[in-house]
Amino acid sequence: AAGTRQVISPQFQSVLLAAKDMSKFTDGLYNPFVLPDLQRVGYVQSMVAAHSQDKVDDHSDRSLVSPDKLEVGDDWARIPYGTAIDLGGCGKGYIGGLLADLADTFRGLTGFWFSLGGDVAAGGLNEVGEPWIVGIGINEREPGALVGQAKLPDSKRYAVATSSVTARKGVKAGRAWHHIIDPRTGQPSKSDIMTATICTNSPLEADVLATCAVILGKQTALKFLKSKKVSGALLQSKNGTIKSWGKPIILA
Repeated sequence: AAGTRQVISPQFQSVLLAAKDMSKFTDGLYNPFVLPDLQRVGYVQSMVAAHSQDKVDDHSDRSLVSPDKLEVGDDWARIPYGTAIDLGGCGKGYIGGLLADLADTFRGLTGFWFSLGGDVAAGGLNEVGEPWIVGIGINEREPGALVGQAKLPDSKRYAVATSSVTARKGVKAGRAWHHIIDPRTGQPSKSDIMTATICTNSPLEADVLATCAVILGKQTALKFLKSKKVSGALLQSKNGTIKSWGKPIILA
């Protein structure tokens, strides 16, 4: 129903407003309208085996538009005609924040962590009364081995999110693709970063910024991340080099 106002729930309104905020926060590097380009390059089915044959709406004939074209009213939303929306990592990070908020309401809960497919939201202390340690585990050369750790500095809420070009990928018409679309080109990112892990206080920001770091490449990613006041980052380049920055992040 692109091009027309659609009635939405208060919760969906909150998600869409978060998407708009993240688009502004990242200067447009996060764009919820990349779905048509994502399907065009080849990502048209779920990568989960049990759902690989599920019916999927095909929006590959539509176009990527500027994120400011997302309109959100009191109880309605509208996207432009000829595009399609996909919240991407914004939705996962948003849910991580909601879960952390929920955990904070439980009296007597001394610590918690939630894992959401590459993202971890954590707070409080672990079973021995110390801040959580989150392993960073994407290592193509040694599957299952850690490339680093995020040692959370205290009992405050933190999020650790990893974005990667190594998992959701494929080949279409002889051309390799992965699922991280650079909205500036409409094509899979060609940067030299294979994985980016971000540690910050917000699950939403951590998830979105990890993808932005992959898009930007190592020459500009750290400067960008520091400007967004992240706590730490670990960048793994396609040539195998690993660089970490920030007090919470250490190499394995």
